Amino acid sequence: MSEIRRALVGAVLALCAGSALATRSIAPPTLDDETTQTHQEDTHVAMAIWVPTEVFLKSAGDSLDPVDLKRFVDALEGYVIIGLIDVNITVPDGDVVPVDATGMRASARLKFGDRAARLVLREKDLPPMAAAAAQEFKKLMAGMTGKLGDSADFVVFKDADEHGRSLSDPRGSGAMTLTFDKETFTWSLPLVSVQALRVDRATGDTFPGDYDFSPFTGNRLAVAK
Repeated sequence: MSEIRRALVGAVLALCAGSALATRSIAPPTLDDETTQTHQEDTHVAMAIWVPTEVFLKSAGDSLDPVDLKRFVDALEGYVIIGLIDVNITVPDGDVVPVDATGMRASARLKFGDRAARLVLREKDLPPMAAAAAQEFKKLMAGMTGKLGDSADFVVFKDADEHGRSLSDPRGSGAMTLTFDKETFTWSLPLVSVQALRVDRATGDTFPGDYDFSPFTGNRLAVAK
């Protein structure tokens, strides 16, 4: 379990941190920007925190032996882990009151494009590593973000299509839509944060991977090397 915890500590730190490029160029969104979505209306806050394997690869690479890291990532292949938060924050004391933790999990559905919605997998139907990852993420979020994280519930869905191919590959195409209670969150693929930067060869300015032309010069951009 210590190997799992080391990997997950790094992953949660990556989710809670942001980064920026210190240039005049346009910085791409971080992986955290794209995988964590928040809906807020008055005192109600709903969040969906998608945890792709890229989080582990970026954050745990220095904390785990390469063999252990590969074993960990391989065990999660074919599954999607998403954290759910649905709370009301009281005024003025700021207490976090979960809306309906049981109903949140029971109502959660995940769709890939126009495919049929998928239900949350029961813990007994998960490989031990995936079940442990979901539980450890919940504990770590609670420890690092207090009451808000304590209300999080990390759920697991089946990822692969009928041919065993991943439908949630951040470098793939299409869309992944999560619903729970009355909330809807959609991730468009591929994520910008995992795409290669584009560069204006005339100026050296860099831009996110979904840019085709420089907004400053109008020049066509090339893939940065």
